[in-house]
Amino acid sequence: MTRKEKKLDTNEDPDAIVEFLFVDKDFNQEKAEANNEGTFYESVDLYFTGENKNDDLLTLRKLLPIQVNSRAEELIYFEGRAIDLSTYKYGVIDENKTITEFNAVDDAFFQALKKTLKFIIVGKEFALEKFKDHKIFIDFFEFVYSLFDEEKILEHYVEPDATMEYLFVEKAENQIKSINDDQGYQMGFMSIFFTGKFANNNLASFKTQLLDELNYSVKEYNYFKSEKVDLNEYKFFLVDNNKNTTEFAVMDEGFYEVLIASLRNLVIVGKNFDLEKFKHHRIFNDWFDEYSNRF
Repeated sequence: MTRKEKKLDTNEDPDAIVEFLFVDKDFNQEKAEANNEGTFYESVDLYFTGENKNDDLLTLRKLLPIQVNSRAEELIYFEGRAIDLSTYKYGVIDENKTITEFNAVDDAFFQALKKTLKFIIVGKEFALEKFKDHKIFIDFFEFVYSLFDEEKILEHYVEPDATMEYLFVEKAENQIKSINDDQGYQMGFMSIFFTGKFANNNLASFKTQLLDELNYSVKEYNYFKSEKVDLNEYKFFLVDNNKNTTEFAVMDEGFYEVLIASLRNLVIVGKNFDLEKFKHHRIFNDWFDEYSNRF
């Protein structure tokens, strides 16, 4: 979870937001997907007037493939392949969980969508009615229809066993200063569960979650120059209560074993980055003083 807020390309608030759940056409409905692989939530901002006006069928037909593929590119599961929406169908969802199916983004679909602003994209052979009982659908439905219901949010909240605070500094070809003026950075945290249905206390899950979050950030926020993060271009430091650091050249099992045993704070920087100099910088100290797992 990132601590930085999204910077919008426009100062104009949307008039409405269309929210949807994408499910890969190869998704196995019989399998309880613990990590939601092959699925994601996304949204499209709608403007009814002005220079950003886009509340028409033609524009939605253009926007939807772009939005779907843009989100998929941020996820390791979809790496290297584009999504062809001609092989998918659509289900408009109302607040009673009624799903109306459509085979294409046509006028009938658009008119139904305008009434609920919630829909799902699935493979042509997908059994939508059956999917209504799947945890992934239930989570999506509760999210889009109960987002502002605080009691419901608290009812479904699961306290993590631990949190891992991190500071990510985008790599630079030439590290001129302790942190270059145009170098993007991000403070964030990850929830860690040792048991239960959200268990993610293994290296593979940790790396996947971290990469998904970082790749989303560098693509979405204009203060980063990169469009993708390759962890092979970075080094990793665990920071203790006294700012002493343990360096790891790669994020391997040895690194993860120490990380979990100590639950220390994680700093991710380029291979040519001098962390000792950076430890005296305001950015590092703000992160360490305000967010670190020292207590």
